[in-house]
Amino acid sequence: MTTTTSYQGNETVRSGYYLHTARFTIAPVAADGDRLPAGPGSWRRIPTALALLATPAAGLALLLFLPVVGVVLAARAALSPVLGLLRGSAGQLAVTMANDLEPGESYLAGQPVRSGAATCHADDGLTPLLREIERRRAA
Repeated sequence: MTTTTSYQGNETVRSGYYLHTARFTIAPVAADGDRLPAGPGSWRRIPTALALLATPAAGLALLLFLPVVGVVLAARAALSPVLGLLRGSAGQLAVTMANDLEPGESYLAGQPVRSGAATCHADDGLTPLLREIERRRAA
């Protein structure tokens, strides 16, 4: 004879304690033939000793966890406007500290040319091209 170890909601079961595997709640069933609480999810029968140990542990975890959540949420709500102001100020400061690179221009050497004319090496073959570009700009 095989016994099932997993039960569904609203199923008739023997008396004992049952753990909902998704919500981690313990439901006592008083008499044989009573039903588990209705709803989706599976239930597992647990020993009475485990239920007696798990219930206070769950209560202690709740007792310790809820104040921490309250403090964290209150601190976040209080600091959110201040952090928003600092974030905006930091962005404005970054704009003032930016270098003089122009949007849309390409600085392949990493910095703009200060003299106004492009410089190149004599042996790279670009000198005639640069002269042609300067001639067309001047015209």
